[in-house]
Order: sequence, then C-alpha cells, then structure tokens
Amino acid sequence: MPKAHQNFNQANEYSKKGNKKEAFKSMRKAAEQGLAEAQYGLGWMYSTGEAEVQDDDEAVKWFRKAADQGHSQAQCRVGYIHEMGKGLEQDDEEAIKWYKKAAEQGLAEAQNYLGEMYRDENNYNEAVKWFRKAADQGNESSRHNLSRMSNTLQEAPEQEAPEQEAPEKDFDFDRSNEEIVALKKIVQERNIEHLIHFTRYENLESILENGIMTKDNLKTLKLDFCENDRARFDGYENSISLSVSSPHFVMFWKYKKGFIDAKGWVVIDIKPDVIWEYYCIFCKHNAADSKTIKRNRDDLYNIKSFEEMFLDDSTDTRLKENLGDCDPTDYQAEVLVFNNIPIKHIQAIYFENEDLLEIAESKYNKDVASNINFDMAEPLFTWGRVTWQG
Repeated sequence: MPKAHQNFNQANEYSKKGNKKEAFKSMRKAAEQGLAEAQYGLGWMYSTGEAEVQDDDEAVKWFRKAADQGHSQAQCRVGYIHEMGKGLEQDDEEAIKWYKKAAEQGLAEAQNYLGEMYRDENNYNEAVKWFRKAADQGNESSRHNLSRMSNTLQEAPEQEAPEQEAPEKDFDFDRSNEEIVALKKIVQERNIEHLIHFTRYENLESILENGIMTKDNLKTLKLDFCENDRARFDGYENSISLSVSSPHFVMFWKYKKGFIDAKGWVVIDIKPDVIWEYYCIFCKHNAADSKTIKRNRDDLYNIKSFEEMFLDDSTDTRLKENLGDCDPTDYQAEVLVFNNIPIKHIQAIYFENEDLLEIAESKYNKDVASNINFDMAEPLFTWGRVTWQG
C-alpha cells in the first residue's frame, strides 16, 4: 500500500504547514486506499472540523473502518463514542467491547476508560486490573483512579469478587546472579528468616496438597477456597502477598473480627528463598497504598526497593518502635510473589488454638507435611509486631 502511505505522509506535511484543505484531500485519498491510520486521521478531521465540514456521522464511519482493521486508537474512539452517544446510540456494552479490544492491545488510554466503565458498574476487581495495567505504563489518570478507589474501598473486604479471566502469562524471571547474591546478602545481614502469610484454617488442606496458590490460579482451576481479601485493591490477583517477619497485624485483626464464620486461622511461615527464586516486587508500604501505586512495577522489582523497606522514615519510626534489623519500617510493607509457592518453601504452620493444632496433627500425617513444623505461636495472632526467639 505504498501509494496510501505516500498520501498519508503528504497529508501530515500539509497539516504541519497549516494547509488544512490539502491535508484533508490527501488524508481522504489514503483512507479510501484502505490505510487504517489514515482512516483514523480522517475520522478525527471530520470530528474536529478540520475536514471541509464537521460531520459526526462521517467521523464514526471512518473511525469504525480503522477499528475494524484493528487500529487500537480507533477502537478506543469507537468505544468512547458509544459511551457518550455522540454519533452513535449510547450503549455501554458496545463501549466496553471496543474499549476492551484496544485495551488488550496495550493502549493505556483505553485501559483507563475500560477501568472506569467497570468501576461505575461496581465491578471493582476488573476495574483495578485495567487501571493497574494503564498505571504501569505511566497513565496518570489510572494512578489517580487507583488511589481514589483504594481510599474509598479499603474498608469493604466484603466486596463480591467477579469471575476472573484466565491468568496472564507468567512474568519473565530474569534476575542476574549478581542480583541474587545481593538479595541473599541483605537477607543474611538483616537476619530475615520468616516471610509470613495468614489464611483461614479451611484453606489448609489445599495448601498442604498444592502449596499456596495465587487467587487467579485457584479460580482458573476451579478449586474451592475461602477468601480473605475479596477485592484486591492492588490489582494483583496473580500474586501472593507476604509480610516480612510479622503479619500485617491490623489487617489480620480486621479479618478475624469480620469473618465470624471462619473455623479458625493459621499463620504460614515461609522461607525467604522465595525472594530470589521467583518474580517478586517489594512494597515499602501497603501494595494498594497510593505511594506504591504511583510506582512502576519494574521499579518495585529491583533490589533498591527491597532495601527501602528497611530504611527509617522522617518520624524516626525504627528508633521509636525499637525495630529489629529484620523488621520493615512500615508494618504494612509487603512482598508480592508472582508465582504459586510450592510446599517445599513452607517451614512452619502456626495455629491460633490447641484444638485446631490437635485436629491438624491428627488429620495431616507426616507423609503430607514431613518437613513442616506444626505449632502454637500466640504472639502471631495478637496485636503488634512479633519478636522471634532463637
């Protein structure tokens, strides 16, 4: 389609010189020759009045031609027109359909619009998912939307989680040997021996059989499980949240009070080697906090972000709270592991009462959990940070 490209380039040259009439003629020629980018450009000309006349119907026609060829910006525009009802009948379903086509091609603007549509339908998990994708590309509107949703909804763990699509492709794990050595050194020097994950007792059988699985994998495999956080406001249902050294005791307390139907709770003690064996990001604050959301995921992946979890803040928290080397400064700090955690990484499971411990010891024989210590650890289930002995 060399002639079409020639006409398109000529249209752009005319436009730069301010010759709207000739720019329109060349753009129309390229569009009629089937060039999707020109069809999109011609649609804009009709939409904004840079054509001979402003004509919403013609704009829609050319946007749609480009969209049908897979032009992501045109698809986004068709979605917007359906959402606003300008030139087409207002239709939210069609808007979502076209936004999604563009969003799946990676267009951040469409991802943000799609997130807004889902948010307005109270489909918060899908909204966060698409806001997060756009935010990771630097889209400021999505970062603002994520922050606002987090602040508005953080008190609503009962939010119903909608059906999820199949999980995305696993992240490429590409840490260099030098990075792995550096992570091991930090862990050793800070005497970090415990990564913590808490869950309901009802999930224990599945964990001992399958390891700790991400929520989206559990849903894809249609495995039964009891949710803690029914709306992941960090947007990462393909990850497992771990605390360093102590549970996030405020959240843990909240869940224990909120889920009155739970049979009980367990705290899972995980070896720190998952930090360098799997793709992880390091959040010095809660992963859904606006200060974390504003940062790119690749930035959170680097070793500097891990070190930042232990730096003191402007209020001298480490000194005031007498924190140990292994304690993050913010008790809400998280390590997100973008992988299932196999049972080989579990070093202990702690129970909140003797009854649950006895039931587990009798139910799960040593063939299932031969290298896992079952025990009581009352401080893990109370308010405040934990000091490990020995």
